[in-house]
Amino acid sequence: MRNSASGLFEVVWFVLGGLMLFMAVDVTLSSGLAESWYYFLFSILAFVIYFFRRQRRISRPLTMNYLILIILILVSILFSAFFSGME
Repeated sequence: MRNSASGLFEVVWFVLGGLMLFMAVDVTLSSGLAESWYYFLFSILAFVIYFFRRQRRISRPLTMNYLILIILILVSILFSAFFSGME
């Protein structure tokens, strides 16, 4: 039971991070970074909580999780840069 509840919380944090990242990119494109920096902050925080919960559940070294986090941040930056150039 404990393992499935932990997995459920991981999914919740990951989905929340993804939604906040999507909102951050959308608000950045429409209003600029001054209006959306806190969405990026909450998105990063949700992804960090997800990765730490995952680490505690599967007891793996954090190096792979940091790599995944860096890749997600770079993809979000490229995604926002791509769509900001489309205007």
